[in-house]
Amino acid sequence: MGRTISVSPARRLVAELMVHAKRIPFVGVSKKMNLGDLIQLRQSLKSPLSWQAIFIKAYGLTTVRIPELRQAWIPYPLPRIYEHDHCEAVLPIEREWHGQSIVLAARLRAPENMSLTTIHEHLQRYKNDPIQSISSFRQLLRIGRMPWPLRRFVFSSTLYFSGFKRAKRFGTGMISSLGVFKVESIQAITAQSHYLSSGGITPEGTVIFRLTFDHRLFDGYTAAKCMLALESILQNEVKDELLSLQENQIRIDKSEFHQNNIPEGNVDHKEVA
Repeated sequence: MGRTISVSPARRLVAELMVHAKRIPFVGVSKKMNLGDLIQLRQSLKSPLSWQAIFIKAYGLTTVRIPELRQAWIPYPLPRIYEHDHCEAVLPIEREWHGQSIVLAARLRAPENMSLTTIHEHLQRYKNDPIQSISSFRQLLRIGRMPWPLRRFVFSSTLYFSGFKRAKRFGTGMISSLGVFKVESIQAITAQSHYLSSGGITPEGTVIFRLTFDHRLFDGYTAAKCMLALESILQNEVKDELLSLQENQIRIDKSEFHQNNIPEGNVDHKEVA
């Protein structure tokens, strides 16, 4: 005999998202990118930053260069395109809740203006702090507990009428990675305007990024520019920030070394006496 499993509020949210995702005409592109230099720089740090933090920073900077990644199709009362003034990155976070594995959406406001270290710290908080201590998680679970007609109304009124509310509550785009499991997401869909995902990093230092996007907002040519911009930003702006972190670490290490290895002749003997 089988068993009946109750549906968690988080799983109800995913089911509701899929209802709205089916209304979006998604198209996808992919590109293989080389992360060789970034791998060495990341490994040289005493406390390596997560790849997720590195990719989110690059994604945020890409939305500055390609404003279409901050746009949303708003169908009512008249069809129009809304463009947000900054990136609102949404990323799925897996957590344990009442003995179940659930996924909740974390949101980072303007990651393009954050340092890599700050992004990494935010991610650690979303992954490790108690769920009830994170206001956005509490709000999501509260919506998940609503009766489905009310939940449908909350989603529809936010997604389809106001571009500003949509960006504030649902974000401008979703980014995720299954690279830690060495797998890729082939057909990722979401209620957001696009979904950027990455697979595992190969021993040669390459990774495949996939962008699934709302075809009503832009075409394949723009999507290709997004991928080229993302690659360029990873290999330049993000690489430069990692180099800066590495140089700061070297300066700190040298300072600590000198402090711990003062020559005996430099000791103030009067003070010792």
